[in-house]
This record gives sequence, structure tokens and C-alpha cells, in this order.
Amino acid sequence: MSKERRIRRDLQAAIGGEAAEFIDKKWLIRLLYKPIEKIKGISAEQLASIYSSYPAVEVIFNIVNEFKTLVKNKKPEALFSWMEKVYQQGFPELNAFVGGC
Repeated sequence: MSKERRIRRDLQAAIGGEAAEFIDKKWLIRLLYKPIEKIKGISAEQLASIYSSYPAVEVIFNIVNEFKTLVKNKKPEALFSWMEKVYQQGFPELNAFVGGC
């Protein structure tokens, strides 16, 4: 708890004393596996705020969800276009996943 309080205090100092909302990364990670409606630690409004502040998060979530949909719907013909889309985004970690490294 003290670490979280320190983080909140540092965050508020960095943004000029304004009220800041701390969202634990575990709730964001859970979004990779479940829809927002099934996660109690984060709301759709909070997620929209994160997306506006950090557009890369939205891109990554969309890429992951597209992959899950491809696998679930058994659409191997769409895999190569998905892979190309991932490479165009330029995230080294996702490129490594797509490249099999």
C-alpha cells in the first residue's frame, strides 16, 4: 500500500496537484483475456481515457483481439493480413511474436 500511495503522490506532484486516478496494470492485463464488462477493476470510461492518453494501448488491444477472433473463428486465410498489420505498427515485441522469435 505504501508503494501505491507513493506512486499516487508522485503522480499528483507531476501533474500539478490535480486529482489523479491510479489504475493498476493488472486490470489492463485482464483486458487481454476478458471483455471490459467482465472486469470489475476498470470501467469503460476509464479505458477510453487510457486510450486517449496512450493510443498505443488501444492499438495493442485491438491487435490482440483481432488475433483471438482469427483463432476462435478458425480463419487462417486472414492470418497473413493480420501479420502484415502487426508489422506495420512497429512494436518489437509483437513483431517477435509474429516472427516466431
